[in-house]
This record gives sequence, C-alpha cells and structure tokens, in this order.
Amino acid sequence: MILTAEVPARAGQRAAPNVPIVLVYSGDPVAGGFAKSLARPGGNVTGLATLNQDASAKQLELLPTVVPKLSRVAVLANPAAPSYASVLKNLQGAARQASTA
Repeated sequence: MILTAEVPARAGQRAAPNVPIVLVYSGDPVAGGFAKSLARPGGNVTGLATLNQDASAKQLELLPTVVPKLSRVAVLANPAAPSYASVLKNLQGAARQASTA
C-alpha cells in the first residue's frame, strides 16, 4: 500500500497491521508514531521523512528579503499533524527573533 500523507497511513496501519505501507511524505515519522527511531523504524511503515521543522523557521526568516515591507505573517497548519507542535514552536521563535531585530 502506498500512501501520500500521514492521516491515511495511520488508517492503513490500523486496518492492515501486517501489510507493508510506504509513506511518501512524513514530517516526522517518529513523532507521528510510524517509527520507533529513524535508525531502527520497526513496524510495517517505511518511506521518506522531510523533518522540515528547521526549514520552516528559515523560510520565515528569509520572507522579509522577498517582501521588504512585510508586517504580518499568517501560518496555516493542521494541528492534528504530528509535526505541528515542533514546527509552530520553531516558527514562533523565529518570529520573536525577527520582531526584536
């Protein structure tokens, strides 16, 4: 079974625990409960992880370069996503640093 997002992969994992699942994209498979660790994932789910929490903060840091008069930024995210909390924390830290610069 090949799935492209974490929510369907979780459903597939519950419905067919013995069927191999290839997760095409995962922000953080360990936080999402798909792997015990990146070194030894275990279970029936494999795939790619972007671990882009740090990239989100860097994107926010670079945004004023593209939009010099930027005064506000909105973030749309899925709070049910396993990586949501860490991405939000990194973005908030980057926003605080930008506001004091």
